[in-house]
Amino acid sequence: MGYSTMERAVLPGEVVSAKTNICMMSSIPSTGLGNVFLFLDLHVQGLLHYFEGPCVRVELYAEEVLVNGVKSLGLEKFMFASADLGRPKWVRKLYLNLCCVFSLLVLGGKLCTTVQH
Repeated sequence: MGYSTMERAVLPGEVVSAKTNICMMSSIPSTGLGNVFLFLDLHVQGLLHYFEGPCVRVELYAEEVLVNGVKSLGLEKFMFASADLGRPKWVRKLYLNLCCVFSLLVLGGKLCTTVQH
């Protein structure tokens, strides 16, 4: 839908990329049963309100599925890495639930922090 702060305008006159993308999705002709849009782990739940017209839009939260799936692999040593600096509490909760080494990355930058659980 967008990246960084693309779900809202930061500068005057700035195009809200996420809203533009969702408006294009809203313009898809309706099927006989209606259109359904499913999103997985949105960073901003407000994006769902950008949809126009009759459609079903739902966010699914997959933390439990992700943690159970990784645990079912039976890995003894692995690293969980994330470039999501916007939601550090959510990322920390994931790596604590996974009981693993964690690395925080900044894409294109120099920060790379590794935490041993």
